[in-house]
Amino acid sequence: MKLKIIERGYENFSGLLGITFFTDAVSDDDVNHKEAVLLASLVRVADAETGQPVSAFDQERAVWNTAVSQPAPLQPARTQPKAAPVANTPVATVKQYTRENLEELADKGGINALRKVGNEFNVKNASIAGLIDEILQAQDAKVN
Repeated sequence: MKLKIIERGYENFSGLLGITFFTDAVSDDDVNHKEAVLLASLVRVADAETGQPVSAFDQERAVWNTAVSQPAPLQPARTQPKAAPVANTPVATVKQYTRENLEELADKGGINALRKVGNEFNVKNASIAGLIDEILQAQDAKVN
């Protein structure tokens, strides 16, 4: 579509506006709709053939004025039958370490004893205090 500038003061505009050349306020070449909306954000423009103004609002209005079909009714969710609880199944217990437990372990077995605990959480450190902190942080992350 060719555009005509309808902005006051641009009635006889000739030159480059954006990426479009105009002669006497009419575009020299056809402009796609995206470029037309871009130019409409700079100056008021209309379709040169129909005189219909071009703007982003016109697109919005067209969307609002289209009829919307009714969506299909929602189906109730299918529920899976609950499995029967298995009796006498041992529950895996996760050993919880406290700072006091780890410090006591370090007093008895040194850093090597702490490294064994650290291996459970995939944690390594060169100092006892740092290893204790990292074990506790990894344990909290694993529980949460």
